[in-house]
Amino acid sequence: MISTYVSCVIEAPLAKVWQTIRPFDSLAAWHPYVAACTIEEGQPADRVGCIRRLQLRDGGIVRETLLALSDPEHRIVYDILESPMPVANYVARIDLHDITEGNKTFAHWSVQFDTADEKRAAMVTLLQDIFRTGLLRLNQLNYS
Repeated sequence: MISTYVSCVIEAPLAKVWQTIRPFDSLAAWHPYVAACTIEEGQPADRVGCIRRLQLRDGGIVRETLLALSDPEHRIVYDILESPMPVANYVARIDLHDITEGNKTFAHWSVQFDTADEKRAAMVTLLQDIFRTGLLRLNQLNYS
């Protein structure tokens, strides 16, 4: 099992960042690589077990299942059902933590997955780029 993560400080209060990312169908609103994001079969976007379908800007399709959503812990956990990436057993999570000094948010996006040994380094680099790009975009949003 391979694991990697990206973290950053977001210059916004935890409650506002959580409100932005909490809906499982909100990814297109804040991640530059995602053109559209919908929940399949009309399920609520906060129901554990719902499946979101991502239309990527490069034309790829990704389907992910919401495995856990915790308001007290400000945590989202999801897996991948379908993806153009050569991964298996992919489980990712986003955790947000309050930074009381300055009313900021610490964001940590992590993943565990399997892939062929020859693809390991490339997949770690790609996933770190995806996560970093998303977190940097969250830091650029206007939360007022």
